[in-house]
Amino acid sequence: TSILIALNEYLLRRSQEGQTTVLIVDSAQKLGVDVLEEIELLGNLENRRGRLLQVIFAAQPSFDRQLEKAELRGLRQRMLMRARLGPLQCAQTSQYVESRLAQAGLAHQRVFPADLLADIHTRTQGIPRLINAVCSKLLTLCQETHVDQADLRMLDRVSAELELDPQNAGAAASHEDQ
Repeated sequence: TSILIALNEYLLRRSQEGQTTVLIVDSAQKLGVDVLEEIELLGNLENRRGRLLQVIFAAQPSFDRQLEKAELRGLRQRMLMRARLGPLQCAQTSQYVESRLAQAGLAHQRVFPADLLADIHTRTQGIPRLINAVCSKLLTLCQETHVDQADLRMLDRVSAELELDPQNAGAAASHEDQ
């Protein structure tokens, strides 16, 4: 309880300074009911101006099923908004990869040619987590083999490692809740 009191005091101080405190919980689907109930209690801390802590859950679709448990009814009721990131379209996949590489310092990248980006989209079905995994493995493979550009042979190898179907990416959908 001393930790909770100290946290409450900290949050009150930040609130008085006009600051918003946000707790971002990634991979929330991996948390147990007991931890989610604790987070719910933290989200209940408030003063006259409102809640002292904003909580954002990032999770796989299985988190929705977890929230249906009776013990989490209160948490479910307190959620103000839910959004689901759907698969990216082919053009969005290319823009996404270009943007990520630009943020890493590779503006106007030439590592992934346009036709390879289209294949990456097909094999990942536009699922950002899988796009990240494929591109990361391709970048590593480029580095290991001392080449400046990924090719279809490399994509085939990475797809096999990740168990992605090179024809229709049917295996990609089965990875959605992992």
